[in-house]
Amino acid sequence: PSNQLIHVKNNSGSEIISLSLIDIDGKVLKVVEGAANSFDVRDCSPGICFLHIRFENGLNEVRKIIITQ
Repeated sequence: PSNQLIHVKNNSGSEIISLSLIDIDGKVLKVVEGAANSFDVRDCSPGICFLHIRFENGLNEVRKIIITQ
């Protein structure tokens, strides 16, 4: 669970090109483009979300995130 910053550990060997935070209903809440390894969730509502990670090599990964107050 997080209420401030989410740090993304990258073991893929490829650079992250974007991070997207998506709520349980599929609505995109926030997008960070470019090389990034952290995501600010201080302005997001509490609940379960999904972090969609796009890599430079074309791979994608989705991680479940719990945002607390």
